[in-house]
Amino acid sequence: MSQLRFHRQLEGKSLAHLITGEDGQKYVVKAVTPGFDKTLLNEWIGYCFARFLQLPVPRSSIIHLPQPFYEQQASLDPLLYTPEQFASSYIPNAVNVMHQPLPEKLFNPEVIAPLIVFDYWLCNVDRTKKNVLLTDEANGFARLWFIDQAEILGSPNWNTNTLQRLPIRLLKSSIHMMLAKHVNNEREFWDALEIVHSIPSMLIEEVVHTLPASWPVTDAEKKELVNTLVKRKQKHLQTLMRLFYHEIYLPSRNQL
Repeated sequence: MSQLRFHRQLEGKSLAHLITGEDGQKYVVKAVTPGFDKTLLNEWIGYCFARFLQLPVPRSSIIHLPQPFYEQQASLDPLLYTPEQFASSYIPNAVNVMHQPLPEKLFNPEVIAPLIVFDYWLCNVDRTKKNVLLTDEANGFARLWFIDQAEILGSPNWNTNTLQRLPIRLLKSSIHMMLAKHVNNEREFWDALEIVHSIPSMLIEEVVHTLPASWPVTDAEKKELVNTLVKRKQKHLQTLMRLFYHEIYLPSRNQL
């Protein structure tokens, strides 16, 4: 008997849904949503490079759910069916930081600087308190998790023209300000920057070419995407991080 089961639609504009997969594990799944055509691409690209930077993101993969599965769920009618979807392992007992401060005892504070560098490289315009999660660890510590890379590249509906105009300025993110207070050594930013600089252009091309053919992206958009990621890491990322360091990080440290 199939273990595939729909549980519920989750909060948010991407219509993510919680399922039990054929392996009996729970997953958060996203499919193509009209008006947010690049959500799946952003999630996959973000996931691949988050893993490269060893960020604490849930294990994710491209999966294949049958069309009848979607046809049976009225709440998912707005989705455009494609044979491939993006799925992330569900993190039980995780809470976001919408209504609580970050705890002082973080289990993995070393991931904060790489996350901020990651967000600036990929122009993540939606790093919020909703997509920073905490799970309990022993001795009163809390583990950080980062989810939802749907709005990297400036938008969940980017195109070649918008990629060419991605802003070179500070991101509006109160969670960045909260997180920065937990970075005790500024060297952590520059170490993360060096790791991004070390990513070969060929690897970026390979990640982009793993995108399923059924997802809405043209060859011209793929080419511009590669060019944008290479250009931002080579020409703009250091400028952005120096700006963040002086305008956000130093003032946050001075408040301690």
